[in-house]
Amino acid sequence: MSIEQSDTVTWHAGSLTSLQPRGRTPYAARAYQEGGESLAATMPPVRTHEADGSIRSFLESAGVPKTELDKALTKCPRLNDVSVEGRLRPNVEYLRSIGVKRKDLGKMIARHPMVLAYSMEEKFVPMVECLQGLGVKKEQVGLLITRFPQVLGHSVEEKLVPTLAFLQGVGVKVADMGKLFAGFPRLLSYSVDRKLQPVVEFLASAGIKSEDIGRVVTKCPQLFCYSIEARLRPVVEFLKSIGVQDTALAKVVLRAPHVLSRNVETVLKPAYESILAMGFSPDKVAQMVVSYPDLLAKDVTNSLAPKLEYLTNAMGRTVDDAVAYPEFFSYSLKRRIEPRHRRLTEHNVTSFTLSNMLSGNDRKFYSRFGVATLPANLIPGTA
Repeated sequence: MSIEQSDTVTWHAGSLTSLQPRGRTPYAARAYQEGGESLAATMPPVRTHEADGSIRSFLESAGVPKTELDKALTKCPRLNDVSVEGRLRPNVEYLRSIGVKRKDLGKMIARHPMVLAYSMEEKFVPMVECLQGLGVKKEQVGLLITRFPQVLGHSVEEKLVPTLAFLQGVGVKVADMGKLFAGFPRLLSYSVDRKLQPVVEFLASAGIKSEDIGRVVTKCPQLFCYSIEARLRPVVEFLKSIGVQDTALAKVVLRAPHVLSRNVETVLKPAYESILAMGFSPDKVAQMVVSYPDLLAKDVTNSLAPKLEYLTNAMGRTVDDAVAYPEFFSYSLKRRIEPRHRRLTEHNVTSFTLSNMLSGNDRKFYSRFGVATLPANLIPGTA
């Protein structure tokens, strides 16, 4: 599958241009404007380079554990050559101003010390403003940076724009971009040609229509971090081997794309064999997997087996009822299945489907069956 990007780059380039900091506003003015005098009060106390002549002292006062100092300086020798006042302190202050918490700052620097060597005006500010312009909420920016500080080292023009163009080209909605990056910031580090494009082509080869690929990527961008040959393809082959037809495979991926990330040998195959041992035939298991792909990720001993036992014993149903509504296994036995079944039994309601019994919040449940409700203050808005 070939993705043409020429029609998408124009939009991104034009939009991102408007997000660039006007005139490269100096950090001091920006920080004061955004945080005011209160920003200084929130900063961890740091000792100056002039006071003790030590980069190590600054890093320690910024929160880097003593045991990690040598490792951090080994990872990023450049820190020994940059100015505390000219680079390190402004970078630390900027990271705090965009929401990186004091308790996380030192550990983040220890993991990726290069973040303090980046140019704030050339790297930090453009990337942060572009992410916010794409819909990443201000309170999410700090968390995003904490989880993946490497994002601040990427160029907007060379990395962000091509990635945005590609994602829009495969159907990811512009309105979803911010949520996508906030949830999986590592996506910005992947090569379009070596990582993103091959996965999209694999999804197409698995039967996902071009108009649906954007939905799959939006639901589970983590698919891009897995090897096609070591993880994605084996899952597809396994699903086919248990009876999931080609036409149904696309439905499985659309409903639960994360199923492609499961390990066949340690997760999917053992679960499948255990479900067969519960009394389901292979064709019934395949049927259930198509309707409810997460069935293969459930704990058989602690989740599936107790629910099936309750269904067949306490409720007097058969395994065919579970086959008809495999989502039954997604509900909590103690918090949903037992209480609702008990309520219906108390009111002599015997004719109902599992779907009607379990779907919807408590108010809808009581209204659906016309049974006496709990006192209004005891009915939760959702189950």
